[in-house]
Amino acid sequence: MAEEPAAAAATTAAAKNDNDNVSKPNIHQQQKPRRPRYPKKDKIVKVKSVDGEEEDTGFKKDLQVSNKKCKYFKATGKCRFGDKCRFRHVVKEAKDEDNEEALQPVEKPMMHPEQTIHMPSNPSTRRFIPSKPVKILLKSDQTGSEEQKKAREVDILYFKRRFPKTLVKSLEDDKTVITFVYTVSNPEWVFDVNTVTFILSLDPEHPISCATVDIAQGMMPSPLHIYLIKKFNDILREKHNSCITSDSFEPIGKWFVREIDKNILELFIVGLKRTKWLQDAHASGLKVTVFDTSEEKEQKERELTKPETLQKIEEKENKSEESESENEGNLSSEEKPKQIDEASNSVDANIPKSAQLKVAVNWVDSEQSIGTITFSSISGAARCLRCATQEFFDVANGKEHSWNCKKCSTVQSIKFESVLGHQNSNIFGHVYPKGCRPVDCILLSSKLKIACMNCSKDFTVEALPYGSPSLTWCRQCNAKIRFAVDSIQFQGQFNAIPEGEKGAASKGPKKKNLKDDIMLTPGQPLPKKGTCKHYGKSFRWFRFPCCGKLYPCDECHAANERDHEMKVANRMVCGLCSTEQPFSKESCKHCKGNVINIKSQFWEGGKGCRNQIALSKLK
Repeated sequence: MAEEPAAAAATTAAAKNDNDNVSKPNIHQQQKPRRPRYPKKDKIVKVKSVDGEEEDTGFKKDLQVSNKKCKYFKATGKCRFGDKCRFRHVVKEAKDEDNEEALQPVEKPMMHPEQTIHMPSNPSTRRFIPSKPVKILLKSDQTGSEEQKKAREVDILYFKRRFPKTLVKSLEDDKTVITFVYTVSNPEWVFDVNTVTFILSLDPEHPISCATVDIAQGMMPSPLHIYLIKKFNDILREKHNSCITSDSFEPIGKWFVREIDKNILELFIVGLKRTKWLQDAHASGLKVTVFDTSEEKEQKERELTKPETLQKIEEKENKSEESESENEGNLSSEEKPKQIDEASNSVDANIPKSAQLKVAVNWVDSEQSIGTITFSSISGAARCLRCATQEFFDVANGKEHSWNCKKCSTVQSIKFESVLGHQNSNIFGHVYPKGCRPVDCILLSSKLKIACMNCSKDFTVEALPYGSPSLTWCRQCNAKIRFAVDSIQFQGQFNAIPEGEKGAASKGPKKKNLKDDIMLTPGQPLPKKGTCKHYGKSFRWFRFPCCGKLYPCDECHAANERDHEMKVANRMVCGLCSTEQPFSKESCKHCKGNVINIKSQFWEGGKGCRNQIALSKLK
């Protein structure tokens, strides 16, 4: 029994060795050749061709043979499979018709015995040279000739071709008026006005006679407009004088457009500087006289340079204005509106120019899309110079607002003149006070007129808050406009403000030294450091968004403003430095001073604690 397991184990081991020998063949033993891809020649299939003859395909009978032509043999004339290809190899033969056409002789062209052909020596280097236009030159004695009329027509056709929207009008005296719109293409151009309308007047004797030019004013200020007209007419006059000297006249169209391209930027810069200088001089009360040309001479030159059509229009406008003035003169003083009287009044002769105050606006243009900005009307608060009673005013541009003091009956007035403001100028206007001093501008009740940078369209903006960005869009081109006004200040010589006349109803109290009561200067404390009778430990004033006015507290607002409901203030003016800022509970962001009284046992703002009981007991 013991031998049987041993025999079984030996048998199992032998079987395992046999399996190992079978599963691991000798790598050096020659492998069995693979089956060929194509069948042998002895077993082929014959297929009938298109001609009816049988062809050998070289495939087994069980394979399906196609009658299609081999695409490789058809394209290149060769096939890698040769006779074993399962597709047909058909040799393409040339047609008889093609052979006949190819064999036909070509007739030689018939040549005339005297005809010769000239070929360029080097055609590759031949260039096309454009022909230059014939230059037209005239003499002074050719007036009325065909050449002179042709030269005049050349200028007219040039402006029509150069400027597509050119308007050409013929007047009764055979004059021709050419109106074209010139678009500035200078990359250094930074002004809002980028198109200028020129009105060129040509006489029947042009170009022998001198041409004149006028410019449509559009949005340009008057000094700049007059300056441009004068300079461009000087350029035309100098050109004509040089032609007279040489007795050689030619069309001026191309030359004049080149002169505009070359000089318009410099003329605009000089003209705007001249405009700014004249405006500053006028605001300071100086009368400026231009010594190069008198006013009458400039007016005569304007009349000579303008076409008759424009003169007729101006004559009609002047007649209508004269008739309106006569009708107004017939009206009695009771029938005339009060606004007309205020508009006609100029700055009071009793108000010196030194009393002029500037309206300085601290503002930011976030989108850089505002060209100019002006005040249509301005609202603010003013204090009487005699008794410091506060009164609010609202005055439009060019108008004057007057009132009597509620306490002393002193006559007070403020006149406002708007000034063009932009990104490089924060002066938006001038005020001329009399008997009062403006201390605050109420932006919420003021109206601003903004000109879009892209399309120069004007629109009005109202109800603006301080410090909060205002977002709007242009009504013409939908450009995004975002700007913020942080503060508005009145700057100037406040001591030069004239006193108002004392009212007849009451003599009023004697004048006191109220300098501290009406001061509101940035960097200096507020009157009584911003405290009031209701809150003696609050060193600040609040700007209430319901009316945009400044009051020391809510009770002061409720006592003076009874026509509307109070809203919680969101901005304040520090009582220690008079800086307007967003509302803060404890300290000023500008001077770091405490706007409320903080109780402590230690020194507070330099005052200190003198109470021995409240002092710290630490040793």
